[in-house]
Amino acid sequence: GKTVRESLGPEFGLLFENGVQSVLESNKIVTIEYYSPDGRDFYQAQLNLVVIQGEKMVSCLVRDITKRKLSEKALLESEEKFRVLTETANDAIITVNQKGIVLEWNNGAENLFGFSKSEVINESMHIFMPDDFIPLHEKGMERYLNTGVNNVIGKTVELTGKKKNGTLFPLELSTSSYFIGGEELFTGIIRDISQHKQFVEDLKKAKNQAELANIAKSEFISNMSHEIRTPMNSILGFSEILNQNLEDPALKYYSESIATSGKILLTLINDILDLSKIESGKLEIQNQKINIIEIINEMKLIFSNKFKEKNLEFKINIDKLFPSGILIDGVRTRQILLNLIGNAVKFTESGSVSIHLTDLKISKSKDLLDFVLIIEDTGIGISEDDQRHIFEAFSQAKKQNIEKYGGTGLGLAIVKKLVTLMGGVITIKSILGKGSSFYILFKNIRIVENSFTVREEARVDLKKKINFEPSKILMVDDNQLNRKLIVKYLSKFPELGVIEAENGLEAVQFASEIEFDLILMDMKMPVMDGYEAAKLIREKNIKIPIVAITASVFQETRSSILKVCDDFLPKPINESSVLKIISTYIKVIDSNQPQDRKEDEKKVKEYSIEELNKFKSLHKILKEEKLQKSKELIEYNAIFEIKEFGEDLLVLGEEYKFDELIKMSKDMLNYANLFDMEKLTLELKEFPNLIDTLENLINEE
Repeated sequence: GKTVRESLGPEFGLLFENGVQSVLESNKIVTIEYYSPDGRDFYQAQLNLVVIQGEKMVSCLVRDITKRKLSEKALLESEEKFRVLTETANDAIITVNQKGIVLEWNNGAENLFGFSKSEVINESMHIFMPDDFIPLHEKGMERYLNTGVNNVIGKTVELTGKKKNGTLFPLELSTSSYFIGGEELFTGIIRDISQHKQFVEDLKKAKNQAELANIAKSEFISNMSHEIRTPMNSILGFSEILNQNLEDPALKYYSESIATSGKILLTLINDILDLSKIESGKLEIQNQKINIIEIINEMKLIFSNKFKEKNLEFKINIDKLFPSGILIDGVRTRQILLNLIGNAVKFTESGSVSIHLTDLKISKSKDLLDFVLIIEDTGIGISEDDQRHIFEAFSQAKKQNIEKYGGTGLGLAIVKKLVTLMGGVITIKSILGKGSSFYILFKNIRIVENSFTVREEARVDLKKKINFEPSKILMVDDNQLNRKLIVKYLSKFPELGVIEAENGLEAVQFASEIEFDLILMDMKMPVMDGYEAAKLIREKNIKIPIVAITASVFQETRSSILKVCDDFLPKPINESSVLKIISTYIKVIDSNQPQDRKEDEKKVKEYSIEELNKFKSLHKILKEEKLQKSKELIEYNAIFEIKEFGEDLLVLGEEYKFDELIKMSKDMLNYANLFDMEKLTLELKEFPNLIDTLENLINEE
């Protein structure tokens, strides 16, 4: 009942009426598209001419094309977005066909290469390629079309591009291929990486400069180590000699003060150098087989005087099943313990210092171990605020009385860095006024059973008279004080002839004329250094032992030294260290070894009948209570327990006034303080002979 205009609206109604008129006049099909008045639905009307009984009429077939129209609209919007995205992208986006003809060229490409779109569309892409790259591109495209093999499509590669003005620049190209209408097209996204390349180049230069600076720093540290330790060598060495020859108490006090101050200064220097070595990556961790239980027991001996002075108790708690041997850096483990226990003793006025060693986990294969080492004290404690930065270099607790406790604040920083280098973790728990606990966790440490450390250097008891085999020693150092110091140390041994040389060249000349038994040589000298001198001497006499005297703190320097020398003696030196190194290479005439008491029975003191009667009780104690213990100590090599054993024997010797037992026990204590396991073992092996000597005395009565 409605007209077309009423149904479709004026606009489409008119369009429909015109379509009907066109069909009637042209006898052709007319298609009209229109939408509903609310704009939601789309329709397509197909108008056809129909003749019924000679009368022309128009039929109309209407289809709902809403979905198609919406799809077309979405596609157009997507294409528009892509076009806008392409045109506004900072990167160049270029499309070419298989012949290399440019089909698409966005604004980014215009900005990058300098060519406008009209200059490149339908032109060869060769116009923005370097001339020498064109043949390579052609060959690569030919290979791809023939075999499908390519080095570019689907990858990001770095190439060189050419701007309109001929300038070449580095670019990054990402290429994809696709087919449209059966034709394969290639679209590349191109980015100028000139700034990135420059950044990388600047980074390399900065890295090289940093490495050069690090080398300079290392050389500075090495030089400073040498320059500082050399005068310290004289200060500590001559104060030691001076102290040995002074009788006036006041002068002796002044001399000891010089030595003490020098050692404090040396400790500070060592801390700074250690920290610098760690930060510059020059400190290397060297794992070795150690008995950490033995090291802990060493700590008790080392700090025994401090504990006595402050009346502190030292507790050691070790898991009974803790492995006797593990693979870890023994030197750094000692350094960590010395720092932490030293701090604990320093900041504890009463109570105790404790060490706990606990195995947390042993692997199923029984070859790996997780363990925690705890150092506890009942000292002044550390506040929560100070705990946050206590491991930082030069950091000290706010409540710490600097005048009273001293220190540089380097110790814990070094400990933290050493633990980290060794693959461990250190944490702290502390309550102000009640004490502190430091927890060190190590994981996956290899177990090496039945291993223990015995210090390799020779032990020399300076309290006893020793003699060397007659020998010639060459002392080489450009510093006269250093030479005179060693000459003074060796003046007690007339059998040692010492010849002095001021530099490496003199040393080489002397070594070619005289057959020396040992050469002590500084490594940093004018004219010719120790390295060159040692090489030249080695060429002529490979057998002569050469010991480097060095202030170096770097492992690689010491490694270099050991390539030309047999050993090294670190500065600052002292009488003990000099005699120990000499006794390693020159035989000691054995006045310091334990005597064979069986052979020496004739020299045993004569005792009264009353004393011999008392010895029966002593003999019973030694044979029934101490003999088996001595055998166990030989097997376990536990210095701390051997020292306790020696202390027990000394008490018995003094109680029964048995001089031979007193002498043996004092020797044991002396060797224990020197950590000399070799001589301790010899003393323990002599213990049964001493019991036999005592038994013979009793029987002779």
